[in-house]
Amino acid sequence: MRIAALVKQIPAFEEMELGPDGRLRREGLELEMNPYCRRAVAQAVELAATQPGDHEVVFVTLGPPTADDTLREAIAWATDRGVDARGVLVSDPAFAGSDTLATARALTAALVQVGPFDLVLTGRNSVDADTGQVGPQVAQMLGLPFLTGVKELRVDGDLVHAGCEHDDAFVTAEVRFPVILSAAERLIDPCKVDPDGRATVPADRIRTITAVDLGAGPWGQAASPTWVGDVRVQAGVRDAVVLDGAVDEQARRAVELLVARGAFRGSAAESFARVAPPWGTAGSPVAVLVEPDRPDETRELLGAAAGCAAAIAGHAVALVAGDADAGLLSQWGADAVVRFDGVDVEEDVAAGVVDWATERAPWAILAPSTAWGREVAGRVAAAI
Repeated sequence: MRIAALVKQIPAFEEMELGPDGRLRREGLELEMNPYCRRAVAQAVELAATQPGDHEVVFVTLGPPTADDTLREAIAWATDRGVDARGVLVSDPAFAGSDTLATARALTAALVQVGPFDLVLTGRNSVDADTGQVGPQVAQMLGLPFLTGVKELRVDGDLVHAGCEHDDAFVTAEVRFPVILSAAERLIDPCKVDPDGRATVPADRIRTITAVDLGAGPWGQAASPTWVGDVRVQAGVRDAVVLDGAVDEQARRAVELLVARGAFRGSAAESFARVAPPWGTAGSPVAVLVEPDRPDETRELLGAAAGCAAAIAGHAVALVAGDADAGLLSQWGADAVVRFDGVDVEEDVAAGVVDWATERAPWAILAPSTAWGREVAGRVAAAI
């Protein structure tokens, strides 16, 4: 079995700050492996160490030359457990300024060059950006199934049995190799190797791949359609009230304090802004991905879509997988409803959305920031 693990080097959490361009600063800061990537590395090594047969493990990262420290840590972790591993550093000034889509394209090209792989592991997301988009985008570009937030994993021959954390649900799935999985926090204990251990990794265990090696591109900022807009800082003020005494008395006092602060008033939750008036179906569409059984998210997104549509003289479209109440969606701001029948998994929903978007050229597609929404939106972005 050939296993790849995608890893990312990020600033230490307590040192994260944005530069004047709105991007995270990295120069002069302490850098470390992303916590979720530590789980991906540990799981890749665990599988190679425990599954019967011969296995090859490759760790891949995109970043500046200093990102090789992350690869050294992963390789050292594997070596300490008797697993032969090597690293691939995708590094070139041409990759600077990559957003998630450009990052996924570069990583996909590298995986194709050093692959193929039976299993690709990623972290669920990086804690510096928290998009969770690179995994499904790479899966889309490679034409592979994707399982997100894997907490339980068992491999039986070429069959993968997984239990996945999806927001407020737990999903079980079975899929055959090849496949891409993203690691949840509690999948496995994370890898961690001190600097002395990393220093023992020979330089020849790491291969560097440049933009020239991957082809003409475009790469980096030139291939990144997104940019950082205005940055807003939201800071809350806490009263730091500490209660003591009997538990019953603490509970009574806590409720009193919450009531005094309006925590249980229903008026705010029951007051909704009016959506833009119906505009018909003229102009460019602003689409909303409607996730099954997520009415609150759908209502908010359709309200936002209606506002955007009014601003551009367009119309709001609800893209629905399965059944939906068209009348209710209309009340929430949809001018039109498009339904994709016979689709269940995110990969199939994304394929339907891509076909629709290719024909209709929407101004924007809005998606919920759920596990479902991130995969569908990530796949759609990679495909169009």
